[in-house]
Amino acid sequence: MQGRNENISTCSDKLQGFIKKFELWQKELQKGCLEMYQRTNHITIENKQLIVDLAQQHLSMLQQKFDQYFYSINTEQYDWIRNPFATNAINSTEALPLQIREEFTDLKNDMTLKNYTSPKFH
Repeated sequence: MQGRNENISTCSDKLQGFIKKFELWQKELQKGCLEMYQRTNHITIENKQLIVDLAQQHLSMLQQKFDQYFYSINTEQYDWIRNPFATNAINSTEALPLQIREEFTDLKNDMTLKNYTSPKFH
C-alpha cells in the first residue's frame, strides 16, 4: 500500500477488500469449510472442529485489530478525483472552493479528455 500510484482511495479500496475477505472467511468457517487454509487438507475429522474454532478466534481477533488501526474512511467524497465524468461526481465537489468547482466543470465537459479516458478507446 505504498508506492508511486497509491493514494487514500486506492489504499482504502485494498483495505475494504481485505476486510470483506474476513467476512467471507468467517461465513465459510461457520459452515465448517477450511478451503482458504490450504494446509488443512490433510486433517482428520476429529481435528477439524478444533482447527475451525482456532481459525474463528484468530480471524475475530485480527478483524478487531484491523478495526482498531484502520478505521473506516468514506472515500465517496473523492470519487470525482477517480472519475470526473461519473454522474455523481459533481455532487461530491460541493464543499470545494468556487474556482476549483469551475475548473472541474471545464474538465468534466472536455469531451476530448472524456473520449480519451473512456474504456472503449483502450
